[in-house]
Amino acid sequence: MGTKDIFKLDLIDRKILLELDKNCRQPEKHIAKAVGRSRESVKYRIQQLEKKGIIDGYLTTINPNKFGYHLFKIFLQVENIEEEREKLVDYLKSKEQIYWMGLSEGNWDMAFATYAKNQVEFYEIKNDLLTKFNHIIVKMATGELVDVHQYLKNFLLPQKFETIKEWDKTLLWGNVTEENNLDKIDKKILQILSNNARIPITKLAREVKSTASIVRSRIKRLEELDIIQAYRIALDLNKLGLEFFKAIIYLKKLPPNRKRAFYEYIKNHPKIIYFIRTFTPWEIELEFVVESYLEFNEIIKELRSEFSDVIKNYELMLMYWESWFPAYKKLFE
Repeated sequence: MGTKDIFKLDLIDRKILLELDKNCRQPEKHIAKAVGRSRESVKYRIQQLEKKGIIDGYLTTINPNKFGYHLFKIFLQVENIEEEREKLVDYLKSKEQIYWMGLSEGNWDMAFATYAKNQVEFYEIKNDLLTKFNHIIVKMATGELVDVHQYLKNFLLPQKFETIKEWDKTLLWGNVTEENNLDKIDKKILQILSNNARIPITKLAREVKSTASIVRSRIKRLEELDIIQAYRIALDLNKLGLEFFKAIIYLKKLPPNRKRAFYEYIKNHPKIIYFIRTFTPWEIELEFVVESYLEFNEIIKELRSEFSDVIKNYELMLMYWESWFPAYKKLFE
């Protein structure tokens, strides 16, 4: 990508994007009040951000844990056989159980999260993958998610602005599951919202063949049950000249006093957007949005220096593509 394809955002655009990341379903008049502009100006700016492809989509954070599922992860190194790699990626994109998937350079070539009712169901998902693609899989690591902290995209703000700390959404995935029954309308609402979180209630009601008042009350119930946890934006980071890195962290130890300091450091770092704890060969995954590998490297060096008694080692993934619910049209079918 050349520099001509990289867009420079002014402070108002950045604040609008941050407001959309807090809740992309909030009315434009609320965003306008927050950024100090008129509703018409905000609407136009959002349309331009969409037209330029900076806003890549509107996503709903759905917690499968709240309707009886666990989330498991698989990391893969695969042979450099382009045709076979493409078949594997297409296979993953077609699976309705895939919650998230990403392609990368570095220690791993790809990773994905899949939801399953239990370890037996996950075993079958993994076995199907191996049956079809074991001939190109060089290395595999698997595990279960404990929980995920997702943070606002504070990297959007210039450094002179304080990190917005009031929004720290903790997603409890993979430990205690709950059986909240979903009917056909609930499932259709979640299917549509998963990759179209900003859809108007009236249009959503038509698509699920119900009324606006029923759909509104269903969404409220799904939020109260914590099945719907957030409405966020997806950004094309390339168009902002930014890069997305994942650091896989191996720990030495994490005693209670250092645990608090470690977690606070992560929470307050503006370039960290996800903090993930897992039952895998490693303990923690951190996801960063930065301007370059050099910036990422400086952050990691500082982190390892600050917590040299905690961090044993790390692995690097430069994520160049990701997708949430890639087969969302098959979700719950």
